[in-house]
Amino acid sequence: MAPSATESFEQRQERIEAAKVVESNERLIWYSTMRNESVPQTRLHFLRVLAGIDESTSPVQWADDFHEAGDGSDQSKAKGESSSRQSLGSGNAGPSSATARASTASSNPRVPS
Repeated sequence: MAPSATESFEQRQERIEAAKVVESNERLIWYSTMRNESVPQTRLHFLRVLAGIDESTSPVQWADDFHEAGDGSDQSKAKGESSSRQSLGSGNAGPSSATARASTASSNPRVPS
């Protein structure tokens, strides 16, 4: 894209730097860490700079994942899943416990099998 006649030197340099950041995964990771954003959020920021979209007029509001939904549907679903699971208990009736009992019985003649 050819620079417009009204574009200042600083704006052009900022767009060139944005293009370099978008090209490099390492720079994207560094900038995302510095901006406390995910890599896709940072990529979108620099693509907007590269396209000449001014973020001060339309800032992107990212939704936080820190807050739970107020309806409680996720909690009831999680409770239902945990109650349907069965635990093995303390018996451990797997093949390894049968092998352990057999080896104990053969090494100790007093233990009935």
